[in-house]
Amino acid sequence: MDQGTFGRLLREARQRSLLTLESVAQASGVSVRAISDMERGRSLPRQATLGELLDALEPGEDERRRLVHAAARRTRRAPEQLPPDLTDFRGRGEALAAVHGLTARVAGRGGHVVISAIGGMAGVGKTAPAVHWAHQVADRFPDGRLYVNAASRSPGASVSPTRSRGHSPSSAASSPSAVTRRKPSSPARR
Repeated sequence: MDQGTFGRLLREARQRSLLTLESVAQASGVSVRAISDMERGRSLPRQATLGELLDALEPGEDERRRLVHAAARRTRRAPEQLPPDLTDFRGRGEALAAVHGLTARVAGRGGHVVISAIGGMAGVGKTAPAVHWAHQVADRFPDGRLYVNAASRSPGASVSPTRSRGHSPSSAASSPSAVTRRKPSSPARR
């Protein structure tokens, strides 16, 4: 999206809220001129400014998501590293509903889930629901989606924290299969 798209969405959100430029400026602490420039497609807000505007406008979750997505500066292609979703996902309905409920509550307040974890022993099916959920909420992450296969069924094939930290959009490893696996240590090196 571009500045014009964000400006149109911002203006529509303000008008739906029945607020003037001045009242949004007063409620958000953002100047009338800056809001006017954004609405006319002349600029995009910084993240903190966007947060202040969203707090003042109180848009619904969908409108909030569209505004956040439109405000994102696109200087490079967003990384998309999720493995393919299952075409016929079954089970784990309660767990998925709980995660959707939690993330909807957090997103509704303008917050972000920073860290989430799924626990369980090997082979019980943790990756499939995580990847399925990630595909369902991919639009909430306009900056991209990263994936690191941190463990394998092969003994000693897990990814070290150092290697997974290097698995970023700017690193040479740009696909899930490109993550180098750590070889098991020999007994003398342990």
